[in-house]
Amino acid sequence: MYSIIQSSFDERAPGVKMFILKKPTKLDWEHGYLFQAAGKLQEDMGKAFKSKKHPFYVDGKLVLDYKSITFASQISLNSLGKEISKHTADRRAVIIAACDVKEVLEVKKVVREHNSNKERHGSHGRAKFAFMPLFKDDLPQREGEGVKRFKWYSFYRFSVMAKMQIAVDEGATGLKLLGIQPDVSNDMTVLEYPALEEDLNKARRNETYPFIAVDDEKLLLDAEEFTMERIRLEDLRPSSYLDQNTNDMNAVIIVSATDADGKEAAKVVTEFHKRHRGTRQVMRAWATAGDEYDDWGGDHGSQPNALGWVFRLLRL
Repeated sequence: MYSIIQSSFDERAPGVKMFILKKPTKLDWEHGYLFQAAGKLQEDMGKAFKSKKHPFYVDGKLVLDYKSITFASQISLNSLGKEISKHTADRRAVIIAACDVKEVLEVKKVVREHNSNKERHGSHGRAKFAFMPLFKDDLPQREGEGVKRFKWYSFYRFSVMAKMQIAVDEGATGLKLLGIQPDVSNDMTVLEYPALEEDLNKARRNETYPFIAVDDEKLLLDAEEFTMERIRLEDLRPSSYLDQNTNDMNAVIIVSATDADGKEAAKVVTEFHKRHRGTRQVMRAWATAGDEYDDWGGDHGSQPNALGWVFRLLRL
């Protein structure tokens, strides 16, 4: 969710309104887990701000105002379109934080209808909703080798999958997942890109998340034929690169970069959105050393270990 919030501000939104739709009186865990997650999100955001962590702080510097992200609850599905239009009129972004799982398809339709209204382009903010299904069984076991054994990797992978959904919801008909070529000594960044590519191809082949259908309608519509490429940072810098790769309703998602290259890539993304003011899509969804340094492959509740500082150095 932090990654989605970050994208909204990358697109120069002055603020974000988080929507929690009306919760049915009787709701079992299978259909109501998103509501519990939204409640936990508000708690976690407060802790992140007080601890000076992402998404509010980068390298100890305040980059997002906590008060610029507000919540609205008890939004009815019938009024969702009007509420989105009202709250995005000042170019703020709306992010759907929770809804009844049975309403996912209808929510997606409303979000896509808002984003496809050309009369609102440039004057209204965007609506975003990244659905994640409930894993009914135990969490997938980590692999014994490689970058996939680390706790941060599963969160990183979902942030990419979420951005793929959002790009499609905002009208993208093609997806280009971009990695910034690291130095061979940046072990974590070297490994994450091929691991992600392997997982996405496997998910598409097996029709698992995010290549799934909700009530017979695909989450990613016709944009499942995504492409992936690694380029040098200097190739990304010219404005012509992103301009050319976002023609014809294509979206670019930068999915891999070292911390140093990521800071430079973020500047390129900012300049891109200044030029296009919401009419084209470029997003970022890479992991940082801050995501990784305390994760050396233990259980999900594992504590920071001295090895984590080694992994942090491998990211920088």
